[in-house]
Amino acid sequence: MPAVVLAALGFVAGDIAGLSFSGLAWVLAPVLAAGAMALWVWRRDPAILLAAAATGVIWGGASALRAASDCRTRWREGTRLSLIVEPLDLPERGVASSFQVSSPAACRGPIQVLLPARRDTRGGQSRLDAALAVTGVWHRDTRGASPVPERPERAGRLTVTHFRSLATPLSPRARLRLGAERRLVALFGTRRGPLAAALTVTASVDLPLELRQRFARAGLAHLLSISGFHVGILAGALVLLLRAARVAPDRSLVAGTLLVAGYVWMLGFPAPAARSAAFVALWCWARVRQRPLVPHAVLASTALVVVALDPMCVLDVGAWLSFSGVWGCGAAASWWSRNAARAAALQERRWLRAVQPVFISLGAVLATAPVSILAFGTMAPAALVANIAAVPLSALVIPAIALALVLASLGLAGLASGAAAAAGLGLDLLEWVTRLAGDLPLATIAFERRALAAATLAAIAWVVLRPDGPGSPTRSLPTRGKPGALAVIREGPIAGITRRLALSVAVAGAAAVWWTVPPAASGNGDGRLALHFLAVGQGDAAAIRTPAGRWVVIDGGPRKPEFDAGARVVVPFLRRQGVRRVAVVVASHGDADHLGGLPAVLRAIPADLALEPGEADPRPLYHEWLADLIGTHVRWHPARAGDRFEIDGVTFRVWHPDSAWMALRLPANDNSVVLSVEYGRFRAVFTGDAGLPMEAVRSATIGAATLLKVAHHGSRTATGAAWLAALRPALCVISVGPNMYGHPDPGTLANLAAEGCATWRTDRSQGIVVETDGARVTVRTGTGRDTTFTIGEGPR
Repeated sequence: MPAVVLAALGFVAGDIAGLSFSGLAWVLAPVLAAGAMALWVWRRDPAILLAAAATGVIWGGASALRAASDCRTRWREGTRLSLIVEPLDLPERGVASSFQVSSPAACRGPIQVLLPARRDTRGGQSRLDAALAVTGVWHRDTRGASPVPERPERAGRLTVTHFRSLATPLSPRARLRLGAERRLVALFGTRRGPLAAALTVTASVDLPLELRQRFARAGLAHLLSISGFHVGILAGALVLLLRAARVAPDRSLVAGTLLVAGYVWMLGFPAPAARSAAFVALWCWARVRQRPLVPHAVLASTALVVVALDPMCVLDVGAWLSFSGVWGCGAAASWWSRNAARAAALQERRWLRAVQPVFISLGAVLATAPVSILAFGTMAPAALVANIAAVPLSALVIPAIALALVLASLGLAGLASGAAAAAGLGLDLLEWVTRLAGDLPLATIAFERRALAAATLAAIAWVVLRPDGPGSPTRSLPTRGKPGALAVIREGPIAGITRRLALSVAVAGAAAVWWTVPPAASGNGDGRLALHFLAVGQGDAAAIRTPAGRWVVIDGGPRKPEFDAGARVVVPFLRRQGVRRVAVVVASHGDADHLGGLPAVLRAIPADLALEPGEADPRPLYHEWLADLIGTHVRWHPARAGDRFEIDGVTFRVWHPDSAWMALRLPANDNSVVLSVEYGRFRAVFTGDAGLPMEAVRSATIGAATLLKVAHHGSRTATGAAWLAALRPALCVISVGPNMYGHPDPGTLANLAAEGCATWRTDRSQGIVVETDGARVTVRTGTGRDTTFTIGEGPR
């Protein structure tokens, strides 16, 4: 194995260890270095591996210490800040956008900023594509709860209360990027413009959520984030253009490399793009110097450069998908070429040569599948078909978009419009491909992690034990002067025995892993009722597991242009639990912070019954919800007071609304479904966003409860004193996230404390699980704050 490949493997592994165990980095690194020195005399391959790992441990540990000392990670929840920021993309009011902190200088770096939807009362209508002076409140991102440090920009976001434009000019990089984005929107219109920008300039544009989901279902989500694929296509197009202009081959390679470096600089050096730029630079250098390319050496060298520049990129799924995808394509193409060279007849059969792109696409899908399964619990077989059409199409569309952008920047409006028209046709074809691939049967398949472990063990056993593998006799026996013995081992009866042994060990090992390694979480019941309150940000989502293992989902969390809680939180949670079908889906009402994620849930996991207020709502989200109910053949029922159903000994009762109430045409919040969940002596009440009017009507009849899911994220418009006196809850759960509304209201928190209700919040507990056998209750959180008590005695 080339030394650079060993060095890359060791350095990346050491970097991960240094980030994960930064406190032990200075102890682990000398141990690895000593091992490398001891092995150097005996065998150099493991010595190189250990030496690189020692360097990576130090590099990762230092990066973890820098991240821990960054001011963005040290700002506390609720800290009021005044900053000067400049946009990294075209921001939008009411949507979290990426900015760069320019002052104070100690806090420079990316930051997520949520600008208010209303106009700034001080500065009037401020320009959003300029440097801004912002004042707001810092909200910590508590979804991680991982010992591994994350990038400082993911520590939280700033919810702005006031801002104004400054005369401070933007940086050249920001001006170039924002100008390009504006020109693309002007060239392609508001429908095609965001997609054109996503393919060439930035991945953080406001793409329609339905379009993002369509690309994801087709296995083409990688096209919507600027990655090595995009950089490679532009690099190839630039070199071809320079060669067409009769530039010498070596000069065209050098010029293309410099132009690609400038393009990646404009993007802000995202890890996948930087990886591809380094890959292109190394490949061009080898061609110019007429040096042969060692298999996997260029990719390994690129990994060394990227991880050295950005040690925390190993924590990003995108980086792993990018590297594994490139490796898969290269490995598949190499295998195909070797076997094609052995079979001369293959060169004469054009239909077999036409299968090569399919095989290369298969290599990319298989190489990225383990990463996708580990990160998301799914893989997309549709990508095998979709990439065959989408990749060549994108290879034409992306250069056409870039050409239109360059022509528009040079003032050649007529030529730019022609190029944009051609690229627009390609964008329409690309959308058609994604729609077709996403509708294929088994477009996306959910996997359990133990299946991945079993398959990985089988593959390793076969690679190590096969006759020509690294652990086989053909590799381990000395061959100097003994070609006959080697031939006997490779081709004789010993080879057959070794093959059977390898296959037996692989199958036995896979079966052992399958039966002994449990799933990440089982969907089977354990005789206890479990209520999971999911951390979905500013919204509501809960999943209830009955004692026999069936599931009820209440609300799906918020849906915004940049975040769908159903697809990003609820569906992955249910898949980790092994859920294959949901008994009941409850939509408390039609607001996007409750209903938003449920369409994604229905598309991913079949359901038997959907319960909702049944109020006609003109908003597109509600129409989409109804269309998904029809498309997935889910039974629909409007919830009305007095409805009751039982699942595995758990009783669900509807307390609100009723037909007379619905006739009043009150706001949607007041029409929320109010549901009680009863098991033994345990009773929980889910209130949606129902406010004080509902409480005034239902307080007299609803009765006491053990747990209250506090209405409307703790707003002051709900959870009044009479309601609390009627319920007398021992536990109160508030589903809330960073917001500009002041939720939960201090007055509401004071009312809960006065009632003696132990309160948990999803923004501080990374998800809350309440389990009960009907007599005792246990509360578990992601932060380790566990509580157990007997019903009637209250939490200890």
